[in-house]
Amino acid sequence: MTSRAPVTQVLIVEDLAHRPLGHLPNRFAELADGFRDLGVPVEVVTSRGWARSGQQSQNWTLHTYRRFPLALARAAFLLEVRAYRRSAPQPRTAAALRTAAALLVASRQASRMDRASPGNRTGIVLLNLGSSPGLLAHVVRRPWLVHVFDRRDAAATRRGRIRARRPVCVVPPSETWLDDDRQGGLRTALVRLAGTRHPPTPVADARAELGVSPGRRVALLFGSDHRYHDPGPVVDAFAGSHDWQLVVMGTVCTPFLQRCDGLPTAWTNPPVVVPGNVDAHQRDLSYLAADVVVLSFTPDYRLNSGTLMDALSCGRPVIVSDQSLASEVVARHRIGEVFVAGDHVSLTAVLERMSRLIDADHQVDPALTARLTAAREHFSNRSIAEVHLEVLRRLSDPHDEFADFHLGLRP
Repeated sequence: MTSRAPVTQVLIVEDLAHRPLGHLPNRFAELADGFRDLGVPVEVVTSRGWARSGQQSQNWTLHTYRRFPLALARAAFLLEVRAYRRSAPQPRTAAALRTAAALLVASRQASRMDRASPGNRTGIVLLNLGSSPGLLAHVVRRPWLVHVFDRRDAAATRRGRIRARRPVCVVPPSETWLDDDRQGGLRTALVRLAGTRHPPTPVADARAELGVSPGRRVALLFGSDHRYHDPGPVVDAFAGSHDWQLVVMGTVCTPFLQRCDGLPTAWTNPPVVVPGNVDAHQRDLSYLAADVVVLSFTPDYRLNSGTLMDALSCGRPVIVSDQSLASEVVARHRIGEVFVAGDHVSLTAVLERMSRLIDADHQVDPALTARLTAAREHFSNRSIAEVHLEVLRRLSDPHDEFADFHLGLRP
């Protein structure tokens, strides 16, 4: 279907979007939930074999890649692994293979959705670590909104000017990427992917299940092991704390424990450490047990955080290092405290201030609670899906001449 009818239904294509970074494979599912909350028909295609084709989840249909697109994606993965082991740049061939796989599976599925609902038009949202939006923009006619996750992907989009104004829009990893990309002729939009989910079901005694001391305030350090996470200030600030106990969960435990080896003295309140990949129950349990969530990044980290959205989902204040988009969210909505990246003295001072906002019964200051509730609604999956849908509809409008589309929920 090549007409310019407005987009009324959505197909989400997900290929390795978050798994290489150690995140739970739930971001594309939460976006689909947001579309369903809006009453927009939505289907999801994923390249991973854990999903069975036709499976129903949260009232949307889940499909997997067929044989040929899956073979292309796997070939791209092998090329990427080889380049990674050699510390070489990601090869163009891998980006082309991933893009071709996504294009094949999306075109087929979207056309099927159009035929099943005459008069409707399907827009496509692509979540893919290694695709080339610039290549897509040379061939597609259907509206595509492509999430780009790091600068390797961004570089691939800028190879060659886009001659025709194709309905492809790129969501860059940060605002600093926008000026560079304009030279490539691609439309850009600042649209958040990670949103707040529905609060988890309360657990009778989450603290006891995790082994946390009942009389202590609890801080959660949750995340994956990648170079931007800096547990050093957290170790130094919490090791001597009498008021706080730390829970560390996820693969971030590896650098955390390595940093602990250099401590000159023992912990006043030993941390609870749950290493490795965690399931949804463990994740929810850790947030329910926590009074506050800590995000500590290196000074060169500029992006946002899915952990921040999980904290908001559970109504937990956030302590975050500065210079990142996550810190801008916390400061703008006043939902926590910001400390100087890499500075444990600054983090210690923030902990003292936060202690005054959480009483001995683990009740948060009412004004802070109200701001957390407002922020959770602002960043809800429904709100994020609304912005995705508006971008797709503007892309499908032949009279809309926007070059850069800045309406969005990413700060």
